[in-house]
Amino acid sequence: MKRRDRALVSNAFCAAILLIAFPVGAQGGDVPRTRTLPGIESPAFPYVRPEEVGLSSEKLERLGAEVASWVAAGDLVGGELLIVKNGRTVFHEAYGWSDRERRKPVERNSIWSIKSMSKPFTATAVLMLAEEGKLSLDDPVSRYIPRFAGDPRTTIRHLLSHTSGYREEVGDPSPIHESFTHWVEDWAAQTPAGTLGEFRYSDFGFAAAGYIVEAVSGLPIGRFTEERIIAPLRLHNTSTEFSSDSAWRARLNPWYRWNDHAGAYHLLWAAHRPAWQFYPAAWGMFSTAMDYARFMALWVNKGESRGVRLLAKPTVEEALREQARDGWGGYGYGWFVAEEPRANGLPSVFFHGGGDGTMAMVLPSSDAMVLLLTHSRSGPHLGALRALVGMLEIFEHPGFGWVYAAGEDLETLSLTAEERHRYLGAFAETEEAPSWLAHVQQEDGVLHLRITRPGGRAAATWSHLIPLGAGVFAPGRYEGSRVAAVHPHWRVRFTEAGVEATELRLVSRGDTLFAGRRVDADRVLTEAAARRSRVSVADILEQTLAREGIEAARQRFRSIHLETPDSVRITQAELRTLGYRLLREERHVDQAIAVLELVVEAFPSHANPYDILGDAYHAADRLEEARRSYARAVALAEPQGGTDLRIYRFKLERTTRQLEARK
Repeated sequence: MKRRDRALVSNAFCAAILLIAFPVGAQGGDVPRTRTLPGIESPAFPYVRPEEVGLSSEKLERLGAEVASWVAAGDLVGGELLIVKNGRTVFHEAYGWSDRERRKPVERNSIWSIKSMSKPFTATAVLMLAEEGKLSLDDPVSRYIPRFAGDPRTTIRHLLSHTSGYREEVGDPSPIHESFTHWVEDWAAQTPAGTLGEFRYSDFGFAAAGYIVEAVSGLPIGRFTEERIIAPLRLHNTSTEFSSDSAWRARLNPWYRWNDHAGAYHLLWAAHRPAWQFYPAAWGMFSTAMDYARFMALWVNKGESRGVRLLAKPTVEEALREQARDGWGGYGYGWFVAEEPRANGLPSVFFHGGGDGTMAMVLPSSDAMVLLLTHSRSGPHLGALRALVGMLEIFEHPGFGWVYAAGEDLETLSLTAEERHRYLGAFAETEEAPSWLAHVQQEDGVLHLRITRPGGRAAATWSHLIPLGAGVFAPGRYEGSRVAAVHPHWRVRFTEAGVEATELRLVSRGDTLFAGRRVDADRVLTEAAARRSRVSVADILEQTLAREGIEAARQRFRSIHLETPDSVRITQAELRTLGYRLLREERHVDQAIAVLELVVEAFPSHANPYDILGDAYHAADRLEEARRSYARAVALAEPQGGTDLRIYRFKLERTTRQLEARK
C-alpha cells in the first residue's frame, strides 16, 4: 500500500466550495440528495476527481444512486456516504432526511451517534497506556476489578478481542447504576454465560477496558479519550458527552428504529437526548464522517496522523491482526479484520459498525476508506453497502468478507439454463410477515443472491452464486467467466424436491445464518406494502393530542382499538416511544401519562408499559400510582427474570421508601 503525506488544501481551493442539492425521483415523494462537487470542505482530505486516483466516476455514481434508492424504498431514513482514496476525498454525499417528521434533509458533516464505533477509541486508550508501561495486555482483569466473576485467567487481551466469555445480556446502564464505576462492577459480578477464549461480541469487554483506563490513568474514560486522543488529532466535531446546551446540538441527527410490525422506521429520539447517563466506553460517542476518517487515518498510517503519533507501528500491526473469529469474520483489538491478503503489516480490510446504523471500513491495499453514517437502527444498509462496493468492483480488493480466489483453485460446476431455473425464486422463514426475503435471480447466465426486507431494495447479502456441488453454492463474484472473489466461509445450500428448490440455507462454519422456505413473493410483497400503508395509531394520537387535547385523543384511540383495529397500525413499540418521548424530551407529562395508560389498556400482559407508566406517574409526583404500576411490572416480569426485573424492583423499592418517608 502506498503511503503519502496528507497534503493540506490551499485557502484559495477551500474557498471554491460548491454544493448543490437536488431531488431524486423517489417512491412516496422526492428524496433530498446533496451531490459531491469539487471544493469539498475538508483540508484533511481535499477533493479530487475519482479518475485522478484511479477510480471510476460512473461506478461511484451507481453506488450513490443505489443508496438514494434505499431512502426512497424506506430501507433508510437518511445517511451520509464518504469515500477517501489516497488521502483525497472522491465522494461525499448526503441522502434523505435528518428529521423525517420535520422534513429536514441530512447535511454533510452533521453529527451522528456512532455507538459501537466508539470501541476503537477505547482500544486506542488501552494500547497507549500499555506502551507507556502503565499496564500490560496480559494483566488479569481481576487485578483492576476485584468483584470480577469471570474466569480468573481473563486478561485485558480477552476484553479487547471479545473473548472474555461475557455477552450482551447483562444490560445497559439503568437507574440502579449510580455511575460508570458502579455499572461496570455490577456487570463484572455477573457470571459469564460463555467460555474464556470463545468469541462472543460483548459490550462488557470494552466497558471493563474503559474502567481499567480510569483505574490506571486516574481520569474518567470519557475525559481520557477527549484529552489524549480527540484533542491531539484535532477532531473538533467528536465528543464523548452530550448535554442539552451543547453547541453542536442542532447538528445532531435524531434516532430512528426499525419496526417489524409496521415494516418501517419510527422515530426513537427527536430531541437528541441519549438513553445513557454517562459515557459507557463501549459506545456513546458522537462524531462526523470527516472526523472519523481522520481517526481511521491514525490506524492506516500505523499510529500517526497529521504529524501526531499516538501508537507505535508494531502496536497497530498487532491490534489489526486477527485475535479471534466467529462465523462472520475476525476481530483484532477494537476492529473487525479480514486478514488475507495481508500486506505491509496491515490486513486487507478492517472496519467497525455502530448499532444506530453507522459503518466505517478501511481497505489498506487500496489506500481507501468508506464511511456510511446513518440514524436508521437495525437496517440492512450496512451489509448492503459492503456488498455493493464489492459487486461494483470499485477498489482493488472487494471489501470485508471477500477474498480473491483463482478460478483454477476452485472446483466449480457449469449449470445449464434448466438447472439454474430450479433455484430461482424467493425464500423466507415464514410467509406471514417475514422479516427477510432471500431472492435468487438470474442475469447474463449467472445466479444472484439478494437478502432484503420484504419490499426493500437494500440487500444485507448481495452476491453471485458460484456452484460447487449438488445444491451447494459459494457467495462470490464473477469477472466474465472467471471466479474473481469468493466468500471464504459462507455457503448457500438448497433442499430440492422434484424440479425446484424448496428451501435455502445460508451457513457459515456449520452455523445457519438464514433459513427459508420457498414463498409466493408477490403475496409477501403485497402484504408488506399493505402494512406500510396503514397509518400508525401513534401518529393519530400525537396529532389529536396537539389539536384537540387529552380527552379527545383518549376517545379516538379507544374507538379505533375497539371498532376498527385493522384499519391502522397498532404496535406497542410506537406507542411506548411516543409516551416516552412526550415524557423525557418534550416534558408533556400529562400527555405522556394519557398515552401510556392507553398502552397498558392495549397490552395489559406486558411488563414494560407498566414500567414506563410508573416513570410518568413518578415524574408527576403521583407516587402511589407509580408504586402500583411498578408492582404490576414486577409481577409480570418475575417469570422471566433478568435485568429488567432488577430495574423494576429497584424502582418499586425506591418509590415505596419515598411514600413511607411522607407519612
